[in-house]
Amino acid sequence: MSEKEIYIEWAEKMDLPLFFQPWWLDAVCCQGKTWNVILYRQNDTIKAALVFQKMKKYGLTCFLLPELTPYLGCCFAKTIKTSEQQQISLHLLYQLTKQKPAILQLTCWSKEMAFQIQKEAKFNIQERITYKIKDINLAESGMHKIDWVKKNCPLL
Repeated sequence: MSEKEIYIEWAEKMDLPLFFQPWWLDAVCCQGKTWNVILYRQNDTIKAALVFQKMKKYGLTCFLLPELTPYLGCCFAKTIKTSEQQQISLHLLYQLTKQKPAILQLTCWSKEMAFQIQKEAKFNIQERITYKIKDINLAESGMHKIDWVKKNCPLL
């Protein structure tokens, strides 16, 4: 069985978010584009998955995030601790880079992760920021200061 077929069987047993559902990935990866997955296993049990879209553009192999899911990351089994997630994500990304795509466009969850991938796989990195919050001062209780929100978020 291929990794994709194994993932589809795993997804049927798991309570995955919408954007990780195989039927969603089939819907958004169409017109010559296909989706694929890299799985992370521990003791023959799937613990995480990295889904990506594979396509050819100008004869070059490109790995991208599926359309309409620009921030899709790794999907983790509920047994994976938060402290383990970054290391597993790096492992999955290294596995992806071993396939030698000409273009790899994915979301990195931290600059450190992006630089590690660049160093190991010799990729060029282009930072894209969709938004940046300049300053958040938290009150003693952990709540955001209302004045800061009113001043910096005029739509709220």
